[in-house]
Amino acid sequence: VEPGGTPGAARTAHPGVVVNEVLARTEQPLNVEDAIELFNTTSQPVNIGGWYLSDDGDNLAKYRIPAGTILGPGQYRVFDEDDFNADPPPAGGRAFALNGQAGESVWLVQLDEAGQVERFIDDVHFGSAHNGESLGRLPNGEGRLAPLAVRTLGSANVIPRVGPVVISELMYN
Repeated sequence: VEPGGTPGAARTAHPGVVVNEVLARTEQPLNVEDAIELFNTTSQPVNIGGWYLSDDGDNLAKYRIPAGTILGPGQYRVFDEDDFNADPPPAGGRAFALNGQAGESVWLVQLDEAGQVERFIDDVHFGSAHNGESLGRLPNGEGRLAPLAVRTLGSANVIPRVGPVVISELMYN
């Protein structure tokens, strides 16, 4: 959680919020935008206001979650490109847009007042995705990102996309 770890000291408890689902490839004819779902895996509310989401490990302060944003126990919160780019940068560029065609990373961090990383909350890394297909943690809130059979933004991830070819048996020795 802390940059550099905590050698010789007790480890800080993880706040229990994870990047749970990512929709990173939203090309036409889809009428949806890139989205990131956060999930509170704990039984306590967590104030995520002031935390940051980013798609760039060299610039972790791309999107500041609004102050006072509380994730209740077991609650989901979805942020999309309208949130990330409410005030588009000059020349109409997109400061924060996921690249589902080439693969991407998503970072969730807390920064101190000097803009330095105070805590790494979560990060996920993924390769190319099919257009309109989201990637979610399976099992929900815990596992690795996997392609989902249906987008479940705002609710639990339940069904992975499987196939069309499945390895059902392996002889290794």
